[in-house]
Amino acid sequence: MYRVVVSSPASRVKTEAALEQQGKLRQGLMGVTLSALRPGGKAQFGEEILDVISQGEMVPKGTPVRIIGSSGTEALVEVVKEGPQ
Repeated sequence: MYRVVVSSPASRVKTEAALEQQGKLRQGLMGVTLSALRPGGKAQFGEEILDVISQGEMVPKGTPVRIIGSSGTEALVEVVKEGPQ
């Protein structure tokens, strides 16, 4: 029992570091919302379906989005505007 309690913080640090690294690797990926974001929901990026959160706005299902960061286990997304940027 002691071993489980003692190793928990070290394991959590590794998990948080892995999540942070994974979030950085996903930054810039383009996808489409599978559900309405209110502001949280689901979006698909290639073969991967992720929990995502918008910057506070409601986003309709089927909207193109881009990953701009992460918040815990969720990817932070913005709506992709059409046309030149």
